[in-house]
Amino acid sequence: MLYATIKGDKLEIGSVADWVSGLASAVAAGTAMYFWYKDRRERNSEERTNISVWVQAAEGANEWEIISINNASNPIWKWALFIKYPTADGAYTLELVDSTDGGIIPPGQHIFPWSPSGLISNESDVRYELFFVDSIGKHWKKTLSGGLEAVKDIDLEIKKVSHAN
Repeated sequence: MLYATIKGDKLEIGSVADWVSGLASAVAAGTAMYFWYKDRRERNSEERTNISVWVQAAEGANEWEIISINNASNPIWKWALFIKYPTADGAYTLELVDSTDGGIIPPGQHIFPWSPSGLISNESDVRYELFFVDSIGKHWKKTLSGGLEAVKDIDLEIKKVSHAN
């Protein structure tokens, strides 16, 4: 027996079996937590890539729709969509549509009406980038090509894009 408590002049710390059992329990708990965390990260990663947004012409003069498909299990509460398009005179217009305009993006497919400030000459020339905050608070940018990259803060990214154009 190992000793660590003071009884008279002896210090009792328990038996070797007690120590082995305690260490095995700690390792089992740590392993379970590791796999739980790993599974959570993989699920969140899959959910981030299951979000798509695009712009298409609607019926009517210069009427457009923003289509969103959120195949994640959680809504997106904070998002910003930058839409860049050439106008008939050859200039480019950059517009911002965000969660203050369109509300949340709930799971499923949803259509938001959008009226651009300028006349869009060619639907295939419309470009956009989506910035959003996922369900665990991480900030992301999704491009037209479907690429996904982490960003530090979507509010800073919005300011950067707004001032660059």
